Order: sequence, then structure tokens, then C-alpha cells
Amino acid sequence: MTRSPEGGRHLPFVLASIAVVGACVDQPPFELRYETEHLRLGVAEGELCGGDLARLEQHIANLEGQLSTEFEGKADVYLWRSSPAALDGYCGGDWGCYHRETKTIYASEGSLGHELVHALAIPLGDPSPMWSEGIAEALDMRRSFRGSVLPTDNFFRGEDEVSYASAGHFVRWVWDRHGSQAVRDLLTDTRDPELAFEAVTGQTLAEAEAEYLAEAPYAFAQLASCEFPELTRDGDTRWSESIVIDCANSDTLSDASGGIGTFRTFEVSARGDFQLSSDASTLMIQRCPDEDLPVKPEGEDPEAGDVPSATAASPEGLVYTVDAVGAGEVLDLAAGRYELIVVEGGPRTVGVEISRLDPTP
Repeated sequence: MTRSPEGGRHLPFVLASIAVVGACVDQPPFELRYETEHLRLGVAEGELCGGDLARLEQHIANLEGQLSTEFEGKADVYLWRSSPAALDGYCGGDWGCYHRETKTIYASEGSLGHELVHALAIPLGDPSPMWSEGIAEALDMRRSFRGSVLPTDNFFRGEDEVSYASAGHFVRWVWDRHGSQAVRDLLTDTRDPELAFEAVTGQTLAEAEAEYLAEAPYAFAQLASCEFPELTRDGDTRWSESIVIDCANSDTLSDASGGIGTFRTFEVSARGDFQLSSDASTLMIQRCPDEDLPVKPEGEDPEAGDVPSATAASPEGLVYTVDAVGAGEVLDLAAGRYELIVVEGGPRTVGVEISRLDPTP
């Protein structure tokens, strides 16, 4: 079930996803240094912070609710953050794998969320690759994008041929169109996949494909997004906070280069000009991926402001680096939810301020 890397949210700290199931390995690659309620973790490079561990536990909690399953016991996780080629000896060239027999995950930074879906979905049965990889993509910590393979083709592909992107997007459409219980039923149904699909959804596969092609968006929003603390509000149109960045904190995350940082969310109720300032080493902003993208972005959207949900070059979402020194930078922000990303080279307390300049309509 080899999969090539695809574009994810190009951010520091976020553990995105991709991956598959592999064969057993006898020798552990390195020490498991961290432990959470459900995981024992080791990392090949650098260290993990409290926010990395909290983020993974939140993903597991989301999956338990979405799949109506429980993560029993603990899984061992070996994570490669900047040298995924080392995974070859454990996953046969894949970017991650879950070993059911030993409940062990070997993963690149871009594959861990996907593998955790596999671990949570195991109690639901052993569905076809279309459904097993599709659900792992649909519930991963990123958007689901329309693929190039039709459902009627992808439905019957084997482990080595199934298109992950196409499977994830179609499974997500079924989730929205027929409900989460229908997807869970399809994962547990042992009948021929096409017969099971018609029995559970009331549609033939051909009927569903036609409806899917006519109505599915280019990209679905993440089912769980922007699950970070809210930036402290200081009045109706101003936010101000002194943020302690420390690896021991549950809201501080790390990256492979040794940097640490944190996320904050805030919501703009109406489009306007906002001044952003901070003494942080790096300040970035992006839209929360909590809205579907109806069509593939092409050209500029005059209604999107300076930080659009996506662009042709950045379909996962534009990450805008703010010139926050001194008085800061003024940005035209459309209505919606945003993530503010603060990055430092080590422990530090930083200040962040956002103020609306024009009157609220």
C-alpha cells in the first residue's frame, strides 16, 4: 500500500498525515521517551513538546467520537521528522505503517494522523482498501481533496493500486451525504463492497458516483480544525496576549529544526483592516480550514482579503508571514476564523496584539 508524499499544511509543528500497514519488525529503532494516555512515543530527531502530545491525544479523542470506537491499551509510536528515508526498513518504502499484531506505528511526520485512524478503525473490521484507506484519509488532520480516480474504478482496486486521495474524498462525501453511521456500517459490512454500499446507502454505486461528481466540492473542510486556545480578547475589536512559549507547556509544539511555538485562534465577524504586531521571532497567520472549497482556486479572489482560505499555489491554505516588528503590519481580513502561529528558537514570553482599524460595519 505504497503512497507517495502529497502536499499537506506546510506549517511547523502540525502533525499531518498519510500512510499504511506494514510487516513485523523485530528491533526497535530508538527509545520510546514519551508517554500519554494512549501512546508511548519515540522520535528520531529533536524532542516533542507538551503540545505535540496533547495534539495527538486530541486527535485520538476526536476519532473515538467519530468512529464510536475506543483506543484500548497503548500503541508504540516511532516518529521520523526529517529523515523519512529511514522508514524503508520498517515500512517497505511507505511513508508510514501500522503493525496490527504489535500495535506499533512507524511514521514520518506527515503520516502519523493517518496511521492513528487505522489503529482506531481496526475494531470495525477488515474492509477493502477503498474503505480502509479512504476512512484514514477522510478523518486525517487535513482537508480531503478531490482525486483523479473515479469511485467506480477505485472501489475495486487492490492495496497497491488504490488512490488514497480519491478514496478519502469519496468516503468524506458519503460521510456528509449519508451520515457517519452509514460509513461505520460500510466499514463493518462483510458482504461484497458494491452490494454492501447499495444496501447501506440505498444508492447504487453508479448513482452515487453521478451525484458525487455533480455536487462534491473540490476540497472538504477538516472535520476537526483550529483546536487551539483562543487569543485573549481585549474589547470587541482588539486582541492582546502575553504568551509563554515553553516546551513543557501543553500548548507549545515543536518542529524538527529545534524551534518551538504555539497557535492561537481568533474570529473576525466582518471584513476589515487589522493591525498585527508582536515581538515574536516569527508571526504567521492562516485561515482555519473549517470551510469546504467549492472549486479549485484559480487566480485571486477579491473577497478573500490578504489571507485567503486557499490559493492555486497553496490549496491546503495560504500561510502568511506577518511583518510584526514595531507597529506591525496592516492586513485586510475577511470574515472567518484564523490561526495565529508564533514561532521561537527557545523558551520565551512574547506579546501579540491585533486591532481593527476601521469601524465594524
